[in-house]
Amino acid sequence: MSTPHTMSAYERDLTRLDDLVLGMGLYGISQLERALAALEARNSAVAASVIAGDLREDTLESEVEELVVRLIALRQPAASDLRHVLSAFKAAVHLERIGDYAVHVAKRSLDLPGDFSAANLLSIPGMGKLTLKLLRDTVRAYRERDLDLAVHTWRGDEELDVLKTALLREIVASMKDDPKTIDVGTHLMFIAKNLERVGDQATNICELVYYRVSGEHLPRRRGEGGNPR
Repeated sequence: MSTPHTMSAYERDLTRLDDLVLGMGLYGISQLERALAALEARNSAVAASVIAGDLREDTLESEVEELVVRLIALRQPAASDLRHVLSAFKAAVHLERIGDYAVHVAKRSLDLPGDFSAANLLSIPGMGKLTLKLLRDTVRAYRERDLDLAVHTWRGDEELDVLKTALLREIVASMKDDPKTIDVGTHLMFIAKNLERVGDQATNICELVYYRVSGEHLPRRRGEGGNPR
C-alpha cells in the first residue's frame, strides 16, 4: 500500500514544481508588460510597482530550489524525471533573470527626463512587443511541452537581435545629430539591451523544453562560442 502513496506524493511534487515555474513565467510576463507600459506612458507609479514586485519572483525561485533539492535528495529521480527536475530548476534561474531585466527597464524609465515624450522612444515599443511575444510563446511551450513551438520561438530570437542592432544604430544616429540627447540615448540603449537579454533567457528556456521532452540538445547557432546561450 505504501508504493502507490509514495508515487502519488512524488507526482504531486513534480506537478508542484511545474506550477511554480509557470507561476514565475506568468509573473515575469506581467512584470515586463507593466515595465514597458510604464515606459510608454511615462508612469512612475507603475514603474515603482514593478521594482517593488521583484521580491515575488525571487521568492518563487527559492521555492523551486528548495523543492528541487528535496526531490533529488528524497526521490532520486532518473531518466526523464531527472531531466524534468533539472530543466525546471534551470528555467527558474532564467525566469528570475527575466524578472531582473523587467526591473531594469522600469528603473531606466524613471531615469528619463520628466519632459521626455514616448514619441521619442524610436523602435523600442516594437522591440518590446516582439520580446513579449517570445516570452509568452516560451512559457506556453514549457506548459504544453510543445517541441515545435519551442524550436520556432528559439529561432525567433534572431529577429529580436536584428531589431536590436537596427535600434542601436537609430539611437547612435540621433545622438550624433543632437549631442544633447546623449544621456537619453544611453538610457534607451540599456533598455534595448535588457530586452535583448530577455530574449536570450527565453531561448535558453526553449532549449530546456527541447531537452526535457526529447532528451537531446538543440544545435548551436552559427557564430556561438563554447558556452551555451
